[in-house]
Amino acid sequence: MDQRYGEDIYITDGQKRVVISEKNSIVELGTSEYLLDNKLVRIGKHSLKRILQRVGSDSFETLITIIDRIKIMNHVHKAQWKGYPQLSYTLKLENDPNRFKISISFEPSEIENHTLKVITVSNVRSSDFSSIPKENMEQRINENPILVEKMEKIKERLKKL
Repeated sequence: MDQRYGEDIYITDGQKRVVISEKNSIVELGTSEYLLDNKLVRIGKHSLKRILQRVGSDSFETLITIIDRIKIMNHVHKAQWKGYPQLSYTLKLENDPNRFKISISFEPSEIENHTLKVITVSNVRSSDFSSIPKENMEQRINENPILVEKMEKIKERLKKL
């Protein structure tokens, strides 16, 4: 875990197909908004930092666009062990001229067999997200339904103290 990067793990073509199949079984459960709202796809803290740095926004719309991209990715570029119980898998779309990559892992869940966790995004160019308007790094809580819900939960906890 002290290493900057994980250890690459060799996986066979058959194992890569299983990873894509498992990813598809999760993302086929609904729209990107549904997947994010119901925590079937989670965005890790590290991923949020990288998205903000590399894309320029971590808005709800940006996260939905990233999940939309995960849905169409059809190739496992590599697998890595980073010291956690789960392996991480870097996905890409075959023949993608932008070479856009997203690293994910699968986590056990009480809701479904697994949930998908976004670990990081890489090889991002501004043209990759041309449909996403660039915006200030600032975001109002009431503009994001996820943040509104989290703030309500925090308020309830504070009332109990």
